[in-house]
Amino acid sequence: MSGEPAQSKLDTLRTVELPEGVEIQLRVAGPMVRAVAFIYDALFIGLIFIAAGILTSLSALAWGGAIAEGIYLILNFIIFWFYFVYFESGKRSATPGKRKLGLIVTTDTGGPISAQQALIRNFIRVIDFLPMGFLLGLVASLSNKNFQRLGDLAAGTVVCYAKPALARAAMSRENELKPIAPRVPLNRNEQEAMVSFSERQRMLSTQRRHELAGHLQGLTRLEDPEENYQRVMSIAAWVEESSEV
Repeated sequence: MSGEPAQSKLDTLRTVELPEGVEIQLRVAGPMVRAVAFIYDALFIGLIFIAAGILTSLSALAWGGAIAEGIYLILNFIIFWFYFVYFESGKRSATPGKRKLGLIVTTDTGGPISAQQALIRNFIRVIDFLPMGFLLGLVASLSNKNFQRLGDLAAGTVVCYAKPALARAAMSRENELKPIAPRVPLNRNEQEAMVSFSERQRMLSTQRRHELAGHLQGLTRLEDPEENYQRVMSIAAWVEESSEV
């Protein structure tokens, strides 16, 4: 274990079985990359506070200091409590800081989180900050395999990498495949299917990847499931690099 890269210890691939019996894989993000994302968000929130201050200063000239101060306090309340809720709920799934690092917030089954879950995970953030410097949240995240802080545990959410391509970028470069041209020309639909499979295959179990790649054995002419899968990925890499898609 001592020779295992630190990145693989802190950012781990997890297999999740859905109610339909399909297995998907999530690469959960460790506390280090999440801390960097939070710093980006803190800087972005600071800029919003500055903009709010300028807005209220201008409103003071028109409506008076008392009204401007009230507006400023309301804006501060909304920004502080609902910045993360707004960006993380529904299809948005990530704050600007998380999105910059290729992270999203999902349910523990890989789906988008609801507004209620976003409220729970972010309102409990205040407890995660105790006693200082996010210490309680750090201890909680290091105490479970999915690196969930208290807010995540209460809401049933996890922070993971958004796309397989981004997950692969965080992994060792040893697994990169050399692009290989297909034996026969592929039409546009076939090329798009190849690229789609390449982008989504990291979310699937090994058995499911082999099963889907098996439909292309007529193209690869390889009977071994793993060799066939690797060739399909190489062809997909060639398609992605070509100008035909």
